[in-house]
Amino acid sequence: FMDVDSNTGDIWVLLADEVLKYNPDLTLAGSHPKKPKKWEPELVGLSRIAADGRGGAWVSTQGSLYQVSEAVVPSKTAIATAADTEEIKRLSADWSDGSVWVTRAHAVHHVLRTGAVASSTTLRAGVEALDSAAYVSRPGAP
Repeated sequence: FMDVDSNTGDIWVLLADEVLKYNPDLTLAGSHPKKPKKWEPELVGLSRIAADGRGGAWVSTQGSLYQVSEAVVPSKTAIATAADTEEIKRLSADWSDGSVWVTRAHAVHHVLRTGAVASSTTLRAGVEALDSAAYVSRPGAP
């Protein structure tokens, strides 16, 4: 997966267990390695990425969310320790403030640049978020 920060031109590339950041001229600007330092989180099973419009990015594993700084140093956010452990389906960064919207199958969270959860909502019964949209299931429908 990859995302481009249209404010800075940086290109963020997400591998299964590594985050790479390239400058607009395609030189490597930084990376979070497969074997991080002891005090850094180990990112395993990365699945989503969204450039934050401020030089950093948001990345997720199946159920955890990390904010990655401009220097490509990740930190776990509040949502990562929330009781909601459903798979993260989609990340959509808000470039106006660097926050991110996180979609799970049955919930949507707004996480501030500070890592705090600003708001959360549970989707009503019969509504399930897919990759980038929500749909209403009908009883008996496939």
